[in-house]
Amino acid sequence: MEESPVQDKIADLEAKLANTPSDLSNEEAQQYKEWYKDLGEAYTEAKQPEKAAQLFEQLMSEGPASFHALAAYELGKLALDSNNYQLASEHFNQAISSGNEQGDEETLARAQHAYAYLILQFGQNTPAQQAAFMQNIEAAIQSFRKQQKYENLGKAFMMLAGYAQAHLNMSEAIAHLQGMLEQSQSNGTSDLEGFIHYQLGMFFEADENTKDAYTHFEHALRLKNEHNITVDLGETYYHLGALYDEQGEAEKAFEYNVTALRHMLEMTEMSTHIGMAVIFLQAGLEGVTNEALKSEATALLDKAKEKGLMPEDEAEDELVYNEPKIGEVLEQAREEMEKAQGLALDELKENYKTQKADLPEAVDTFAETAYDLLAKLEEGIDRSMFSFLARKKNKARRAELDDTLKQTQDALNGLLESLEGEQKENVEAWLKKMEEDFVE
Repeated sequence: MEESPVQDKIADLEAKLANTPSDLSNEEAQQYKEWYKDLGEAYTEAKQPEKAAQLFEQLMSEGPASFHALAAYELGKLALDSNNYQLASEHFNQAISSGNEQGDEETLARAQHAYAYLILQFGQNTPAQQAAFMQNIEAAIQSFRKQQKYENLGKAFMMLAGYAQAHLNMSEAIAHLQGMLEQSQSNGTSDLEGFIHYQLGMFFEADENTKDAYTHFEHALRLKNEHNITVDLGETYYHLGALYDEQGEAEKAFEYNVTALRHMLEMTEMSTHIGMAVIFLQAGLEGVTNEALKSEATALLDKAKEKGLMPEDEAEDELVYNEPKIGEVLEQAREEMEKAQGLALDELKENYKTQKADLPEAVDTFAETAYDLLAKLEEGIDRSMFSFLARKKNKARRAELDDTLKQTQDALNGLLESLEGEQKENVEAWLKKMEEDFVE
């Protein structure tokens, strides 16, 4: 019976590693490390994780000290795969310590990134964990930049953005990124600046600050092109295209989406934004007058079709696209959250309607209910890093919020002259609070 390709690979790598020399040059050591990593992955692929663990445990106890960080890091990954988060944390910490001692910068950065991931996913956000997360993710960012591991750098920034979404408000997140930008400019690391500008553009766009979003995306685009960095390049074109579209510059928006899709289709990993660029080009194709641009868009859409990224049908006036991975997960998560919040919102709307009809009775209660409804509507506006997926819904929600606010202000202001004493003061206080919290 013939052995499977993975078993052939295992046999070949086991033979290469049977007698690892103790005295290796840097280049030879790097080659042996790659073989160890490949063998561990092959064992895992062959559903033999226990052999992978045994391999790296032996490397930890018997191998050269310069290999210890790699062994600890790989053991951490295996522990993470088996949902043993405490053991994973211990191994990643050990990899960080060994990486620092031995000057293994590549493994050190990966271990710091992995340890930050554990804190983000499973930590309790204590002050100590907050400090540990920032220390490790920012150290990983600096190392990935130094090593020009730009794909890893992009992933590290996504993790930092995820932390900011979970634990910082918008102002804090933007301030932190601006501090990183100033430091990068001071250090002259303009390749890193491009990544920071991109993240700032994302946050400003989520905060509906289109002017600053545009400025940062433009800086990101220039710097990524200057350094020939393809990570997030297509996404940067996409976001600029979306901003041009909002300003009514349809042709320029279409051109930017063509460029966005071209870059995203060239990447090995699927982009979160790719389905949206596909939808944009499909919707705008017939109105394009530039034949060369139209021809390229058609060719790109054909490639997208081959990859299964074309819209399949329509539902509630929105195109449904067959985009794998993160975009699909985000939409499913959003729908589940909306269903959970829907009942509470419907109840508030009904109470608001009933109490408004009964005015001037219980005007204080109506004012409080109105504020709660406005807060719930405000909460429903997606200001996450992935708000571009809900752009259409956000506009409708903003319009509903503004309409409810106006109706409430008109109703309460119309009653003020007839109110007296404490009741009048309460209503005035609610009106002031609404003005401060919901008027842009």
